Amino acid sequence: GVTRDWREDNVELLDLTFRLVDTAGLDNTKATTKSASLDSLIQRQTQLAIEQSDALIFIVDGKEGITPFDHDVAKLLRRAGKPIILAVNKSDTRASEATIDEAVRLGFGEPVALSAAHGTGTQGLYEALAAIAPDDAFAKPVEPEDDDAEDADEATVAKGPLTIAICGRPNAGKSTLLNQILGTERSIT
Repeated sequence: GVTRDWREDNVELLDLTFRLVDTAGLDNTKATTKSASLDSLIQRQTQLAIEQSDALIFIVDGKEGITPFDHDVAKLLRRAGKPIILAVNKSDTRASEATIDEAVRLGFGEPVALSAAHGTGTQGLYEALAAIAPDDAFAKPVEPEDDDAEDADEATVAKGPLTIAICGRPNAGKSTLLNQILGTERSIT
């Protein structure tokens, strides 16, 4: 519930490059009159990020389990008509095992189990992203202008036409995942 606007950055995860957008998330709490306009703006920004993205990472909270609102978010994301990777964050507890089993019923295939706070599960996330990424989202060797082989070994160019939005309930770990992938505290969590 800390993120109020989206944060975005270019990301390299192994050899895959993409634009990653951390949204404020979707919230189903009843807003007070005073906060209603802010909540409405936050929801519109999240919807815009979904529309502008090529793919979505839907994060659910492994400790809390799948909630009725997660089912509502799943319906909304499904209507976007984009590839969706389901990630169960906070998957470092016993409670998360049941959540992983339950998450399959959301209809997005096998979820990626991860713990953004502890940096585990990024290989599974990479594999899920690589499966949907176009060829030009992978780093390509640069053809050297001269025959200097040493420069050719070190030079790569990153292309990344893929834009991915991180979506889910507040406090599911969206910003923590962004920080983990970036390797820096881009968002306060």
